[in-house]
Amino acid sequence: MPTFREFSASRLMPVPVEAVWEIASNPRRNAEWVNNVQRVTQAGPTLDVGQSFEERSIVVGPWTVITRWTLLSSDLHRERTYTGQGFPGVGEVRPFLRFQPMTDAAGREHTHVTYGSSLGLNPVVARLLKGMLTAEFAASLAGLEQLAVRHPAAWGTDEGPA
Repeated sequence: MPTFREFSASRLMPVPVEAVWEIASNPRRNAEWVNNVQRVTQAGPTLDVGQSFEERSIVVGPWTVITRWTLLSSDLHRERTYTGQGFPGVGEVRPFLRFQPMTDAAGREHTHVTYGSSLGLNPVVARLLKGMLTAEFAASLAGLEQLAVRHPAAWGTDEGPA
């Protein structure tokens, strides 16, 4: 019987939590930063707990899947968790994003972000997928950081970098 196993990657981003949160909490932007997401449908610019949206994602090569995600919980600037199904061979998937605002000695704001998922997998499949999933989450975080450093909140303005 599958057991839930957690896989994740973390990244320290040189931006305030508001910049990262605004992008990561808008499901319409997932195709811009979540690795292998091709498009998002049935999503508004905000998502309240209990609301859902759909993503088309690449599984392998030309093989894609549509997953319906529902927001389970949201703690402003701290954490968002979802639930969904649709990946072949995997039961329920519970993605999460965790945010830890930080300030360095010079007073600059940073955000430590962890992106991952709990997946219902048997131990053999979990061992086989661990490296791939961790790399996928790390690539997604790199994409999120690229967007966040250009976000106006990262620069304390309404316009972003010059």
